[in-house]
Amino acid sequence: MKKIVIISVILVFFGFVGYKVKIKLDQNRVQQGMAQNSGSNVTIPLVKTLEVTLEPIRETLELVGNIEAETEINIQPRISGRLIELMVTEGSAVKEGDLIGVIDDEAFILQAQQSEANIIGIKANMQQAMVNVARLKSEKERYRELLDQRYISQWEYEQAENSYLAAEANLDTIKAQLAVAEKNYQLQKIQLEQTRIYAPISGYVLRKFVTPGINLTSGTTIVTMASLSAVKLTFNIDQKDAARIRRGMAVDFVCDAMPNRIYNGKINQVAPVYSPQTRTLNLSVNIANDDRTLLPGMFGVVTVLMGGKDFALVVPQEAIIVNSQKGVFVVGSDNVARFQPIKTGLEAEGQVEVESGLKTGDKVVVVGQNRLRSGQIVEVFGAEGKLRQTKGEQANSGGPLNNGKRLERGGVSG
Repeated sequence: MKKIVIISVILVFFGFVGYKVKIKLDQNRVQQGMAQNSGSNVTIPLVKTLEVTLEPIRETLELVGNIEAETEINIQPRISGRLIELMVTEGSAVKEGDLIGVIDDEAFILQAQQSEANIIGIKANMQQAMVNVARLKSEKERYRELLDQRYISQWEYEQAENSYLAAEANLDTIKAQLAVAEKNYQLQKIQLEQTRIYAPISGYVLRKFVTPGINLTSGTTIVTMASLSAVKLTFNIDQKDAARIRRGMAVDFVCDAMPNRIYNGKINQVAPVYSPQTRTLNLSVNIANDDRTLLPGMFGVVTVLMGGKDFALVVPQEAIIVNSQKGVFVVGSDNVARFQPIKTGLEAEGQVEVESGLKTGDKVVVVGQNRLRSGQIVEVFGAEGKLRQTKGEQANSGGPLNNGKRLERGGVSG
């Protein structure tokens, strides 16, 4: 009885092992069959194409620009003195001729009064001298008559004539003194007027440098003003792009403070030398600013129009393949992709101008081109009538089996 149990256990064990071996062999056969079947498949790549048309293209260069005042004026007094009042602050809007500062004028008033009194005294002396000249002239003429009648000697006549000439010379001296005094008085009046500082232009006060009570000299800047009806946009450009920059090129400017507004202008000034610190060239553009929305110190994006065409054959940048030569894949009516060398021109915003190699209506591969070979059959994404056919479906429909091989949609690869 015990031997029978042992034999039964052994038989069960070997039966289980044989079952596992059979399952393993069946799995191997299935995998081998699948491998053989998959080796007979042909994959047709799925691609996306774009029809080439004439489109406008604009090549631009984007830089960072700053707004500056077109012309800044440093307001300086023309005389020295103590500033007793300043009527403006930074940001003040002023009109031409507005009073903006006052210098202590007490000393200038006293000097002007003294000059005026001096003129009065000189005029009185001149009046006396004129009377004296008239008297001596009359006396000289009387002496001349007496000399002619030989009532007096020649010496007496000459004495009278010399007195007259001396009086006339004295009158001329007083007249000269009066002219100098009057010029000095006019100068002091001007200096007195210059104790009032007026705005030379209409505009805005950009910066203030002094406060009332300070002693000023004729070279002291009290405020800086600018007319903001026009501002200057300045920016720097690298050497590699500077050679293509020309005066008169169109420029757009978008300020960070007003991102929805575009300001326009043209390059009007190109610095003759490069900056030794940055190795860049400084450019400037005058921009109309009638509404005073642009203020010095603002910055934003400068877009320079480097070139452009209204009608050009363009393709996306990613469609271009660069191997031994630059080109694109073009799909013909037979669904065959062929490599077409091209010559490119302008580049802008991901678009490239094709100067030669393509024509209007060509279908260029824009997705899936990186794994293509020239002459390869492709399936165009979105094209009508392009269905996958299995071997069985082709047999039922009587269609060609492509040498007995199954057609499948290939994966899209960029």
